[in-house]
Amino acid sequence: MSISFKSWLIFLVIVPLSAFLAGRHAAPDANAHVLEELEHQRGMLETLVKQTALPSNAPCGPPPPPASVDVALLRAELALALREALSLSHTSARTDSAEASEEAPLQSLSAVEETHRLLDAALRARRWTVGDAQAFRESLGIMPPDQRNEAIRRLITTINSQELEVQTGAAPF
Repeated sequence: MSISFKSWLIFLVIVPLSAFLAGRHAAPDANAHVLEELEHQRGMLETLVKQTALPSNAPCGPPPPPASVDVALLRAELALALREALSLSHTSARTDSAEASEEAPLQSLSAVEETHRLLDAALRARRWTVGDAQAFRESLGIMPPDQRNEAIRRLITTINSQELEVQTGAAPF
């Protein structure tokens, strides 16, 4: 290698390196500005905490009632109001349940008849449609649990024996 090539190589390495180091030394320190800002924020937070802190001798718990209020009288009035409200709701609940118990057997009987009619019609047509599934689902909501289980068992047995073609695209009920 010739001397001029070595000098050029040294020149190409040393000049950029020295420029980089000079620039790095002359650049302002960005971290100092961030640290100053953080110290300012810390001071603001500490001031806010001091302003909102309770004094060490502050009482805990609910404040005592004013001296002019008769607590025993308030409790007695509240107990009386609660008794009246509970007795009214209990009486209305009894009449509602009596009316519902009279209507429930009629509704469940009609729901059982509806499911039998639906299954018989579907067996004649040899298909179970979306409309059949919707009507079946509505009837199931009215039936007592034992009759509901019987209707579901009959439908599933019929489907499993391939007497019905399910055309709902989803669950049959």
